Amino acid sequence: MLYLMSRYTDYGLLIASALFSLVYYAWQPSQNYLIAKYTRKASHGKGFGVNFFLIFGMGSMATAIGGYVADEFGVDVFYNYMSIIGFIAIAAALAVFAAKPYLLKVRFWTVKERIDMQ
Repeated sequence: MLYLMSRYTDYGLLIASALFSLVYYAWQPSQNYLIAKYTRKASHGKGFGVNFFLIFGMGSMATAIGGYVADEFGVDVFYNYMSIIGFIAIAAALAVFAAKPYLLKVRFWTVKERIDMQ
């Protein structure tokens, strides 16, 4: 949708923007569900904390960088860059999904288990 927004004007831009809004905000319930499902109950706070840090912390830097790019090179170039970043994010997610069977499982012992081992 970002790529289409960089290419259209007038009504095409309006339609592409509306579709982008629908698609963009659809990820939030899915993301919250996945964080809750794939983190241990004791780690939910850390999982959501990292998630919101990346969304709001990195997002604020992206806003500043995006404003600079839009001012210097134009809005259409900004949307092109954003679509490239989106494709990189999709590729990274697919790479993590493909590497999942090869991940090492590391177990951390609790203090009580460590004392019992000694």
